Amino acid sequence: MWRVLFFVALVLTLVALLLPAPDVLALKAWAASWLPWGRWLDQEDVTHWAHADKLVHTGMFAVLGGLATSAWRDRSWRVRWWWALLGFGVLTEGLQAWVPGRSPSGADVLADALGLGLGVVVSWWFLRDGQRG
Repeated sequence: MWRVLFFVALVLTLVALLLPAPDVLALKAWAASWLPWGRWLDQEDVTHWAHADKLVHTGMFAVLGGLATSAWRDRSWRVRWWWALLGFGVLTEGLQAWVPGRSPSGADVLADALGLGLGVVVSWWFLRDGQRG
């Protein structure tokens, strides 16, 4: 089950990172329309905060790191996936140079790495705690 969730999250992350900017804005408007706090987001203009995209990158890669850690219990496979996910972050940033309205950013790659590390640590902590109890 963890591997299926991981690959679904990987595909969704790929799509989100390579969508043209107008489509990202349309998706944001759609999501805000059904979120209970969507009106608050528009009123506070939180989504236009200069670094909001860094939080999105961190969150997406935290999910990927956590799912990879949960899906592959063998340490050597985990490490391979962690490196692959770092490469995935670099690759998708590079590809954004050809996506309308998007541009590559080293800060986004750093946010990806931070999120990956966060997801790995949190997942590892829960797995380790679950093995004790």
